[in-house]
Amino acid sequence: MQLKQLSFYEPEVKEAENILYLKDEDGNDWYASQEKFSAVKLKIAFTADGIIRTADYDVSALWPVNMTVAEVAKKSVPKGFNIDGEWMYDGEKIVPAPVDHVALAEARKLGLLQLAAQSVAPLADAVELGIATKEEIALLKAWKTYRVALNRVDVGVDAPEWPALPA
Repeated sequence: MQLKQLSFYEPEVKEAENILYLKDEDGNDWYASQEKFSAVKLKIAFTADGIIRTADYDVSALWPVNMTVAEVAKKSVPKGFNIDGEWMYDGEKIVPAPVDHVALAEARKLGLLQLAAQSVAPLADAVELGIATKEEIALLKAWKTYRVALNRVDVGVDAPEWPALPA
């Protein structure tokens, strides 16, 4: 069973005013089609690029707006499967999604640089105002050293070496 690219629509007869209705490319209503899914298979909803965004054995637990819904036999669900963007549906089975390791590394580096900046600012203020303790001065040096090392991380390599966070 598969419903392709579900989107909103207005039915001729509504059960209630506060219900949103979905239908697939072939005009199949989402609610009317739910009974056609197997009770024992995993239902997955994925975007046009195949990335699985939600999954449940209970089809009614899904809200697949702008997604396609398919079902997969329980024995075919790979170990470690999740809905974090790491898996995709190739039309027949769940497979690992290609991972952009450079983009992930860049995002991690940016997040760590933001953390470093947030940590440096109050320590630098204390030093600038002449009210820093010895511990704050040492911690400021450690965070600045960390930030320099972090800026030197080459995110273009397969496994960048990340500096340790200051204690």
